[in-house]
Amino acid sequence: MSHPLLVKGARQLLTLRDTASSPAGPRRGAKLSDLGIIEDGAVLISKGTIQSVGPTRRLANLAQTRDVRVIDATGKVVMPGFIDSDCRLLPSNPPLWKKSSVAKKSLEVSRRKISQVTACGTLAMESQAGPMADYAGEFRQLQANRQLSLSNPNLISTYVPEKVYDAQLPKLLKKELFQFIEIPSTATEFNKEETRSWMEHAAGLGCLMKIRTSAMSSCRNLPVQQVCWEGDATVEEIDWAANQSWVLLGMPLESLRHDRSRKQWREMVDAGVALALATGANCGLGGAASMQLVVSLACAQMGLFIEEAITATTINAAHAMGIQEVTGSLEPGKRADLLILDVPDYREIPYHLGINLVSKVILHGEILFQQLEPQWLGA
Repeated sequence: MSHPLLVKGARQLLTLRDTASSPAGPRRGAKLSDLGIIEDGAVLISKGTIQSVGPTRRLANLAQTRDVRVIDATGKVVMPGFIDSDCRLLPSNPPLWKKSSVAKKSLEVSRRKISQVTACGTLAMESQAGPMADYAGEFRQLQANRQLSLSNPNLISTYVPEKVYDAQLPKLLKKELFQFIEIPSTATEFNKEETRSWMEHAAGLGCLMKIRTSAMSSCRNLPVQQVCWEGDATVEEIDWAANQSWVLLGMPLESLRHDRSRKQWREMVDAGVALALATGANCGLGGAASMQLVVSLACAQMGLFIEEAITATTINAAHAMGIQEVTGSLEPGKRADLLILDVPDYREIPYHLGINLVSKVILHGEILFQQLEPQWLGA
């Protein structure tokens, strides 16, 4: 059994913990900027779980009675790991999944991609399976997600069926092959009564729901956890969305491609819409799956402040994925999933575009990755 771990001396410890000014639930409006900063902060970890957070002096005294390992984070930023709530890790080419040998090779490629994004700070992520005309191919992808989750328990499997009226749904849920199901946008535009009935049935089976749509009005009265919005919204729709319990997913990379209005994102945040940020990457096609890039682009292209972008990629993203009780912030009782960033101030993060700022990754209380100093020739 590993000894407790103390991360101490952080110039800025971003806890994102709930306070009286930022109560439980996804952050909205001005509360998006509450990072719960502790200067000269420390985190005490035991058995993969956060035991305590606070000033270094207090936690160092607390740790003196234990045989602890120590990580010195002096001059650095410590924060929760990023959470990517919209990502496809598995190749979506249907012919690949008809041959088990090719599918196995694709699984190894996906494992390498997980290692790469983890080294860049993404400690929990979605992995989509489907849609395919061939149900057997969808089933193989769901099984592949199960295999991936054995080595990375922070992976959330999302089933994107070709048809929302899938008779196999109860069997798949019983096998625990996915946690989320995504409703295709075409299903929300047509046969709405059938779609709503089917979604209520799936929710009754314990499935979390995700919808991808270009019309916010299609989300009315649907039991959804998160909404991937792909269109423009009226002032009335924004005001309506601000009063919904679900989390809206914004994808800065998509905003670049579709030239979505910077002004509209700002209006949504100011109106009180619960916002999370994701990559929207399709790793099978070589998509950019860097959450550090998402933070930078959110500030540059969406008009978000850095505090809002950090909240939207951590605790609000956890709410979007339904895992806010176990991760997304640094609080006693939660999983010890955190990053040590090689910057002295979190406000510098957006300015290092293309550079991996992660010095160390701690996942479930263990050091999973750390940057090495270059060994210069002749030094």
